[in-house]
Amino acid sequence: MCFVSDDRMVSVLCQHVYKVLIIVVLALVLIEFTFSVLNETHYATPFLTPNYTSPFMPSSMMYLNLTASQKLGDNSTTAIAQFCPVIPPNLQGPLKIYKEAFSLDVLQDKLKSLELELGGTHRPQNCIALFRVAIIVPYRDRVHHLHLFLYNIHPMLVRQQLDYTIFIVEQEEGQTFNRASLFNVGFVEANKIREFDCFIFHDVDLIPEDDRNLYTCPGMPRHMSVAVDSLNYKLPYASIFGGVCALSKEHFQKVNGFSNEYWGWGGEDDDMSMRLKLNGLNIIRYPPDIAKYTMLKHRKEKANPQRYEKLYSGNKRYKKDGLNSLQYRVVDAKQEKLFTWFLVQLGAVS
Repeated sequence: MCFVSDDRMVSVLCQHVYKVLIIVVLALVLIEFTFSVLNETHYATPFLTPNYTSPFMPSSMMYLNLTASQKLGDNSTTAIAQFCPVIPPNLQGPLKIYKEAFSLDVLQDKLKSLELELGGTHRPQNCIALFRVAIIVPYRDRVHHLHLFLYNIHPMLVRQQLDYTIFIVEQEEGQTFNRASLFNVGFVEANKIREFDCFIFHDVDLIPEDDRNLYTCPGMPRHMSVAVDSLNYKLPYASIFGGVCALSKEHFQKVNGFSNEYWGWGGEDDDMSMRLKLNGLNIIRYPPDIAKYTMLKHRKEKANPQRYEKLYSGNKRYKKDGLNSLQYRVVDAKQEKLFTWFLVQLGAVS
């Protein structure tokens, strides 16, 4: 403790003490910030050997022990594995949205420089990605949208230095569309292929406009599509969790996935928002000038007439309606160059 004194030496000493205290406080703030970043980005072992096998396991897939060496770059040099930076160095910010349609073959040729692996997978070659990300896209009868989505999303994800795979989950004709159940199917089937720690649940008609909108999973569920052009780039209401959202594997399992009860348009996103709240999970968002999306034009789906009734009973139903009640059959599956595809029939397997 320093007291006012006429002694010059004591005055100088006091000034030095205050400077030291300020430096200590700043150092503590920096340490706290560093630990929060490490917690958000999940600095965990980025590859875990799965307990099961799948015919879709890429032949080049490597499961690494961080104490070992990793082949980097052109695979000719062995070096100690390094994590990719928290903020990718080659981000562009606002993006040009490409809306010119191409056939799948032409699209593959245009994206060949990205060096994607079979199944729509990409991993950084010069560092270890901080996240293993599964992009789950429910789909039916929107080829044009799908090709535009792939054309725009792959280059952005590569720049973000993610270890990712895109999964297209198509519902067989003859049933009312069930977007939420297709998300659940994608989650289950993706985990049969390999371990993912982050899941992005993504509508096929939404294209991100800024690559600073990182497709990662922080400490809480993230609503990604905050500002959509068709909604005048404004958030319709505070609890919305639709369009594009990010959930860690742990959080998705904790809330029992999406409800399987929403056939037709509407309700499933608000049901998920309620599940998060009931489990003490807060929805976080990037600022609207970063989390911007273009919605591709499409005809509106038939609304679910029972959605409000389902929402009303959702808090009583969620523990037994979701991943643990999911019923489906994989009718067909294959790996394309730009994505992994499942054709599924929803409902009880006969």
